[in-house]
Amino acid sequence: RAEGKGRDFGPDLTGLGRRHNRGQILGQILRPSKHIHPGYVLQLVGLKKGEPVSGFIRHRDKEGILLRDAALKEHQIPFTNIKSIRPSKLSAMPVGIIQNLTAQEAADLVEYLRSLR
Repeated sequence: RAEGKGRDFGPDLTGLGRRHNRGQILGQILRPSKHIHPGYVLQLVGLKKGEPVSGFIRHRDKEGILLRDAALKEHQIPFTNIKSIRPSKLSAMPVGIIQNLTAQEAADLVEYLRSLR
């Protein structure tokens, strides 16, 4: 998501170019799990009934959590059905997204991200 466009699943990239230089941006693309934005650590939720789910906790209260998954589906999960909640060590951003790009396309991507001020 950047400049009000895109999916609401990850940090807003608006202003990325003010905060990071080209090398830092490329490093984050190549190794997305090295530094994960604190508000966007994936949570792995084990359930007492049903398959485990993962996503970002959007809300938590005394009854349970509201979790948004990668498909942007929201899951209201009561604590009575939660077996475990643990943070993932892996970023939601997939590894290797740059591998299918040409050198020019990769450079263009970094320049675009750098232009987000």
